Amino acid sequence: MSANGGEGEVVRKNVALDTTFCEPKLILNRHANGKDWWLLNPQADNDIYNIYLVDSSGIHLHHQQATGLIDDYSNIGGDQLVFSPMGNQLIRFSIQLGLSLHDFDRTTGELSNFQLLPFPQGGPEVFGFSGTAISPSGQFAYVTKVTEVYQYDLWAEDIAASQYLVAELVDDGAMLLPPTVQNMQLGPDCKIYAYMVNGDRHHIIHNPDERSDACDWEQGGLLLGRYVFRDQPIFPNFRLGPLGDEGSPCASPIVSIGEPEAEQSAIARVFPNPVGPELSYSVQDVGVLRTAFFDGLGRLVIANPDRLTAGAIGKLALVGVPSGPYVLRLYLADGRVVVRKVVVR
Repeated sequence: MSANGGEGEVVRKNVALDTTFCEPKLILNRHANGKDWWLLNPQADNDIYNIYLVDSSGIHLHHQQATGLIDDYSNIGGDQLVFSPMGNQLIRFSIQLGLSLHDFDRTTGELSNFQLLPFPQGGPEVFGFSGTAISPSGQFAYVTKVTEVYQYDLWAEDIAASQYLVAELVDDGAMLLPPTVQNMQLGPDCKIYAYMVNGDRHHIIHNPDERSDACDWEQGGLLLGRYVFRDQPIFPNFRLGPLGDEGSPCASPIVSIGEPEAEQSAIARVFPNPVGPELSYSVQDVGVLRTAFFDGLGRLVIANPDRLTAGAIGKLALVGVPSGPYVLRLYLADGRVVVRKVVVR
């Protein structure tokens, strides 16, 4: 880490950790100590998981474990694995093989209590990609089948019988290809985001801890800045704490694309808006260290180092900037960031 002026240097690369043929579905879960990580990778064509430990010494294969679910290639890698928000349960779903449940020991990395629930709407002969997610409380699991979303109650005495059809996607003809749903991700706002395989929007389950229709499914509720294809990043639960102090899977405050307009308007003025060739701004109670101006797709257009004192008026020249919506960020001396929407005429 001391090389390259403190930027660090890669001293070895392309180091083979394992030559076993595995499914391309890595999944991470924080160790019971709250510091290290477990990494699970299911082998292909059998029921064995390669279970790695990632700690201060690097990454190494900790053990292998047979779990009871044989991957027979019928899902061609179209399944998804997720850990529960508390990290004590692993679920895996595919349209072809069904829903598998395991308990997980965050101290030893061991899987136990395997259950396999058949998926009546699927089977080895049904083609399609799958997704799954678990609600913040750990009670409800959601699974996807191309254009359908189902809910299971993991706390029910008969989990299989609790299956409920939450949504069937509607094709309104507005997109180049019909809408779909695949992988899912629990967000820091405790909503579940269901990824469209292709398109300019993703879907949202607004209240995933509510039963049946009360979960509030919204098709295409997250509008994207551009059209994407298989844009489906999956993140581990970075908020999971050590055993006994797991914390909440949700964040406060929430990071989002919006901003608290009422609070910000009390400390900052941005004018005129809509704006022509020059934008003015001032902050009443604190100085401004720098400003950044972004277009509607999040690309940086202008960056200025500012040294404005409290109440002083700053200027941003916008000559040549195309018309449209933009975002101005003011980085304040006390660490706050003011975000304001601006329209360029």
